[in-house]
Amino acid sequence: MQNNLVFAKMLGVLGINRNDEKVAELLKANGINATKSKIKAWRSPPDSSCFRGMPDIALMAFFEALKDYNGDFQRLKNDCNQNVR
Repeated sequence: MQNNLVFAKMLGVLGINRNDEKVAELLKANGINATKSKIKAWRSPPDSSCFRGMPDIALMAFFEALKDYNGDFQRLKNDCNQNVR
């Protein structure tokens, strides 16, 4: 559950919480097969019916994806918010 909280907070802080498809792509580029529904489940609160625990390896892959942006989080935000309706 702690991983889910960290993941959800990071998505919000970075402003990329509206594009599950792009977040899934970021994870896939780092070896995690994550669907849009998995992303939704991982960022859902524990009392939600769709909540699923986020594996440690998936959270580590997310942080690896962030490292790939070398601190350019505006570019990350722009990449994630393109084509979001």
